[in-house]
Amino acid sequence: MILGKPTPKEVKKLNALLGCDVTGFQRMIDISAVKHSQKKHPNMTETDFCLIPMIIAAADEITKGKYPETVVYRKTLEKEYYYVECTRTGRKRLAMKTFYKTKIGG
Repeated sequence: MILGKPTPKEVKKLNALLGCDVTGFQRMIDISAVKHSQKKHPNMTETDFCLIPMIIAAADEITKGKYPETVVYRKTLEKEYYYVECTRTGRKRLAMKTFYKTKIGG
């Protein structure tokens, strides 16, 4: 599923974090990433997955991920949500790597 392109402001932030130019990239979520998240984080619900566009757009914090090609969007709602996105430069995509939630402060 294609979620659209990042805004110019997001592109600027992502370029700085990732060290590469993501101008013209599209965001996407594929079924393998959803299955990975559900397997590794079984507390994730369909409702949680519907929050992804809002978490990206209104993240409390965007940081460099564990791996060089990843960024993490953190959003606190009733839980702390973490959406991890990776670059696929050959396809000009920003793709979901994983998605999980924790208790606030935990």
